[in-house]
Amino acid sequence: MPVRWLNDYGYGWRRLSDHEIAASTNYYRKLGKHMGIKDIPGTYAEFRELMDSYEAEHFAYTEGGRAVSDATLELMVDFYPAWQRPLVRPFTKGLLDEPLIKAFGYPEPSAFWRKSGDLALKLRAKVVRRMKPREEPRWARMSPNIRSYPDGYEPDRIGTFPKGCPVPHDMRTRSVPATGAQVPAAGQAVAPAQPEGTASPEGASPEPTER
Repeated sequence: MPVRWLNDYGYGWRRLSDHEIAASTNYYRKLGKHMGIKDIPGTYAEFRELMDSYEAEHFAYTEGGRAVSDATLELMVDFYPAWQRPLVRPFTKGLLDEPLIKAFGYPEPSAFWRKSGDLALKLRAKVVRRMKPREEPRWARMSPNIRSYPDGYEPDRIGTFPKGCPVPHDMRTRSVPATGAQVPAAGQAVAPAQPEGTASPEGASPEPTER
């Protein structure tokens, strides 16, 4: 999809080179190998054909799929100031292709929002192309639209944890009413500092998770 968005739809400030496409393809081939996936396509063209044929055969509406889409959209919309949110929803749906619109059961976006999304992204690409190259890195945490963990995080302490999952047992969690999933409570993204000179005994049984 990144290749399709940047090259086919023209939303990138430049096209990806064949070398970059091959590098991306090889990255995902190796990732799939480490995940134990069999029959991985060998080329970008084969990946593209697999994705299109799989979507054509399997995309269909389900209540669960619609719920996930609605929740994802609301999360993304919440990144923006309140006055922009009524515009972000239809703008985003205007960018969804026909198979996704049908699979999620959304009303067909109007021609206005279809055209507006297309023009806005292509205009952005033209502006970015003329911007001075960035000399310093810009991290995601520097964007005011990104909600993250202000004190940092440890990967094994974020996400959702089914009951019985081997998560850190000094972590306080809370239950999500809609799903019952256990997620870290506020302030639990980073493990509490241990007093200097102390350590958990090797092989010691952890304390029960506080719910």
